[in-house]
Amino acid sequence: MALLACSLVLLGVALLTTASLRTLQDEISLNYSATDRLLAQQAAEAALHDAGNALRMIPHHVTIAQAQGVHRLGDITGAHFAQGGPVQSCGTPEYVLEMLPQSASTNSTQPEESSPRRYRVTAKGKGLREATLVLLQAEFETQTCAAKKIDMTKDMTREGNNSMQNNEAVIEQVDPDCVPRVRRLAWRMLRTD
Repeated sequence: MALLACSLVLLGVALLTTASLRTLQDEISLNYSATDRLLAQQAAEAALHDAGNALRMIPHHVTIAQAQGVHRLGDITGAHFAQGGPVQSCGTPEYVLEMLPQSASTNSTQPEESSPRRYRVTAKGKGLREATLVLLQAEFETQTCAAKKIDMTKDMTREGNNSMQNNEAVIEQVDPDCVPRVRRLAWRMLRTD
């Protein structure tokens, strides 16, 4: 009888231990998955931030044609992204930058260089595993620097060049110190795996 009672107690302890280990394994798996998705989302956010910085570079260092298309983080801006560590994304985030058509409601008195332009950026970030993927999409609006008109007749008359007084010497020039305004309008999560 004592052997039977001990066997039943040991069977009960074994079942409880198995159930606790299974619960612990499920919790670890859930925490790992949540961390994995969070890292993928942070990588995609970093790609959106890099795209915003690339849009700031358009008037001075990059043309609109060079900026559009598929890029890895840092292709245009030179930014670095840490990857491959124990708690880091397994790959460099990527983004697609596309220019949206100009709306018909743009101000016709505003010069085309300074009229606001809209861009759509779709960013892809990976987590600890290659299979973990987060896609974010955001819209940006940029206000580029308008060309300033500089009247050269005053400068030329001061220098003693009176022959240019009657001719209008007006030059349009973009201010090299001007930094375009870029703002993120809205973003949404497209997909998370």
